[in-house]
Amino acid sequence: MGEAREEWASHWRNVGISMHERDVYYYMDSVKLSYARPLLRPRSRCLEVGSGSGRLSALLALEGHQLTCLDYTAEALRAARRNFDAINMPGRFVQGDAFMLPFSIDSFDAVFSTGLLEHFRDPLPIVAGMVRVLRPGGVFFSDIVPRKFSSLRAFDFMRPGPPVFERSFTRREIVELLAMAGLKRIRVFPGGVFPPLWLPLVIRSKGYRRMHSQLVRAMLPLLRRLDGTRLAEKVGFYWFCSAYKES
Repeated sequence: MGEAREEWASHWRNVGISMHERDVYYYMDSVKLSYARPLLRPRSRCLEVGSGSGRLSALLALEGHQLTCLDYTAEALRAARRNFDAINMPGRFVQGDAFMLPFSIDSFDAVFSTGLLEHFRDPLPIVAGMVRVLRPGGVFFSDIVPRKFSSLRAFDFMRPGPPVFERSFTRREIVELLAMAGLKRIRVFPGGVFPPLWLPLVIRSKGYRRMHSQLVRAMLPLLRRLDGTRLAEKVGFYWFCSAYKES
């Protein structure tokens, strides 16, 4: 756990303001925002667990919601604060453990995570804790990035980098996980069909990165229509899920 903490701290230490970057992850977050938007009541009290740079939280803050970002590294929270400051939005930033959320029962209208649950062999205690701090009738949503082939990371196996644990997840396993945590009205669908972000021989090419961003932007309406399809299940980057705490 200590090694993993330092790896994530090192990662977030080098991340600048990402609110204004129009890369594939920005467009991915804009799609996730469109899925989250109809789930939320106006001015919802929202908690992001494992917030990282908090870009999706910042986008939700722009829409009038009250955001709390929790992460277990101070470096991630500083990255999140930079993003909130860049758009002049308030937020609450809490350093804490996803396994022991430092909040009272029924504290939030919505609780969510982005790219978190796949990093744990048994994420049930984390989801159960998220449900505990969720008010009755409140909404849980998450995107889960499983260990699987995806078009976005098609060539990542050729790219050197620090090992990061990811577990596999099927739709059925996600449904069972959320049900075991006490959630109801569960919806899970695949998403994130994007062209490869990294290609051999062009890893350092800023030109390719710009071209990739422009391609994703131009194709985004089409790519979004692929979410929920068999193709997305085969080559999509993530599962999007939502559910509710019983009233």
